Amino acid sequence: MSTVKQPLKYLWTAIFEDGHIIAQPEDDRYTKHDDTADHNPSAFRDILDYQDKSPLEHFLLVPPEDDTQLVSLDLTTGEFSLGGFPFKLNCETSVDRKLIYFRNIAQDYIDGVAQDPYVESYNVGFEYKNKDGRTVKRIITVDA
Repeated sequence: MSTVKQPLKYLWTAIFEDGHIIAQPEDDRYTKHDDTADHNPSAFRDILDYQDKSPLEHFLLVPPEDDTQLVSLDLTTGEFSLGGFPFKLNCETSVDRKLIYFRNIAQDYIDGVAQDPYVESYNVGFEYKNKDGRTVKRIITVDA
């Protein structure tokens, strides 16, 4: 599937325990992008790289035009916030939460011709191991 050509409705911001902030660029380009490589990861790889230095504490999905649609996740507490309204999904306390973030991409076909792919939704959440050692995931989905 080809890359999404439309602007992203939400851009993420990652805030780490040491105060470092990484904001997703509009072109979603990884800071170590290599024009000669066959494949380059998205800017999300910058978060994964930095987590080796400091734990990720907050992850935000920021809409460029309407702050009332801001989505945030506090990985230290497992609390989400959607448009300023905080909530929790059933989760054990004092667990090591790992960020989950992905976009659902769709592509339409008109008369058998593939149209440009587009982001259909954004997914943000976390996973952790419960007291029985099973992986538990808590994810919310936001329409694009």
